[in-house]
Amino acid sequence: MTDLGHRKEILVAKIIRSLKCDHTWILNAAQSNHTEDAEGKDVIVYTKQGEFYIQIKSSLKKAEDFVQDKKYRKRYKKMYVVTHHDKEKTTCHTMPAPNENAYPFIIVLVIFQKQKGYQNQNVDIMKAIEDISLVLKKIKITLNIIKQHIDELEQ
Repeated sequence: MTDLGHRKEILVAKIIRSLKCDHTWILNAAQSNHTEDAEGKDVIVYTKQGEFYIQIKSSLKKAEDFVQDKKYRKRYKKMYVVTHHDKEKTTCHTMPAPNENAYPFIIVLVIFQKQKGYQNQNVDIMKAIEDISLVLKKIKITLNIIKQHIDELEQ
């Protein structure tokens, strides 16, 4: 993983934790450990109803590669891809043959990198990624997907 990728994971977890007061169903959010990362989980959102997973990608191509990867297609029943700050542009992919222990879903959150050359540790992450207001909107869409699933579990 690139240093920038690592810093995006930390940023997303921090933003989600900062939104806990508006989303009381969120208990915590954290960057994944090595084992969880190998399962495609970058950020884990902890709720009273369980854990929910976010994979962070820097481009549409990388998000599509993740969705098409057989390793992950068997691990999750659905993959939501959040690429735009308009929730209507979020896509959901139902996996054709997940294994019997597959997780309900994972959210693939695309946080675009402005340009190559921002991998350096000394570069300000806010200069390396798309506008933070767009990132915040995408994170809110991500949280709404999780909340919708929680509401369905509670019915």
